[in-house]
Amino acid sequence: MKSKRSVKAKMIFSILLLVCLSLAAVGIISILNIYNSTITTLNKSMTETATVSADVVTQKLNALKSVVSQISRLPQFTSPDVSDSQRVAVLQDEQVSNDYNGAGYVDLQGNDLSGEKNVADQAYFQEAKKGTFYITEPIVNSNQKSANIIVSAPVMSAGKVSAVIYFSVSSNYLNDTVKEIKVGTTGNAYIVDKNGYTIAHTDAGKVLKRENVNEMAKKNAGLAKLASITTKMSRGQTGFDEYSYNGESKFLTYAPVQDSNGWCVGIAVSKNEFLQSTYLSILFIAIATLLATLIAVFVAVRLSNSITRPINKCIDRIVLLSKGDLTSAVPEVRTRDETRTLAEATRALIQNLKNVIGEISEILARMAGGDMTAATSNRYDADFVPIKTGLNQIISSLNSDLKQINQSSEQVSSGSEQVSSGAQSLAQGAAEQASSIEELSATINEISDKIRSTADSAMKASQKPIPPERTSEKATSRCSA
Repeated sequence: MKSKRSVKAKMIFSILLLVCLSLAAVGIISILNIYNSTITTLNKSMTETATVSADVVTQKLNALKSVVSQISRLPQFTSPDVSDSQRVAVLQDEQVSNDYNGAGYVDLQGNDLSGEKNVADQAYFQEAKKGTFYITEPIVNSNQKSANIIVSAPVMSAGKVSAVIYFSVSSNYLNDTVKEIKVGTTGNAYIVDKNGYTIAHTDAGKVLKRENVNEMAKKNAGLAKLASITTKMSRGQTGFDEYSYNGESKFLTYAPVQDSNGWCVGIAVSKNEFLQSTYLSILFIAIATLLATLIAVFVAVRLSNSITRPINKCIDRIVLLSKGDLTSAVPEVRTRDETRTLAEATRALIQNLKNVIGEISEILARMAGGDMTAATSNRYDADFVPIKTGLNQIISSLNSDLKQINQSSEQVSSGSEQVSSGAQSLAQGAAEQASSIEELSATINEISDKIRSTADSAMKASQKPIPPERTSEKATSRCSA
């Protein structure tokens, strides 16, 4: 048999289910909305930050190119009347004045007149020979303690490239540039080239070690997501992503550096830092949802109690009624809802039953006492009407039957008197007959005695011979007698 569930339990369960589902839906929607809004805002703002940062790097590079461009247009380099040694001397002076790490003057055959070496196979020479300015990625020294970038520029004479000059600048120029990019307290910027190598970072050691996340991800699966983002950066894309490494989640936004050799600026920030306010909002929503749930529990219990307590009281009273209790009090309900109607209906039901049963009991008691004049006087409604009709019919029928019984008893009494009189006459006749019988019995006894005496005499006479005439005479004498 299945266990019963009370109305109270059903109400509380239904209310809590509805409230919890509603609160959960509102909470989840709110949390998702806040989170998505925050992510969207971060995406937009950080992408703009990355774009601005990339423009800052571009400006820094252009500033460096501008300096080298101005030097390449000096008369000492463009005039054919200046000797190569003079040009090298001017170039070295510019190197010192600009605090560069090196400088070189290269003819069109790639001969570096400053250092007696040939750089014809170097990209910075080949690009400058084509008439364009070029900046290389950091070139790490053999001792891996320092690195330099080379900025080259064409020397124009009579509208043609006559030579190439270059300067070797510390890679810290780029590192210092990304250090100036501040995003939050945990944000750090860096630059990767088109091959995924880190060429500028707030941690210069990554540059000296020629860090390449794509290569590192081949041995460390935890870097797969970051490597995927680095690949996008290498392709010159602009975007906003997130990744996790060593248990820390970060946002990473990136944008390409214009007028560079496929460089891209990336800015990584701690996810917790930028979502802290969002997490607080989510926590607030969760707490509010919990409080609302607790309030809903309180309201549900109180509401269910206000409904089920009167119902249970009425149930208890009806159970007593089912056991024949018509005297116990009906519970008082002071609410102004259907439960009060239920209590009043219960009271009316019990009172009606009490009136009906009470009147029936009274009528039966009077009838048992011999009072056959009892009759119903209370009002009987609806299905109680047949009870009234039946009771009145019983009383009428009993009265009619008792009347017939009374008449029959009178007739029986009259017949009994006649029987009694006849019995007395019969008894008197029987007494007279008994007296006659006694007299008859005495006569019979007397005759019997005489016959016996005669028989004895006959016996004796038979023993003596009697003359025939004597015998005849005696016989005639007896017959006459």
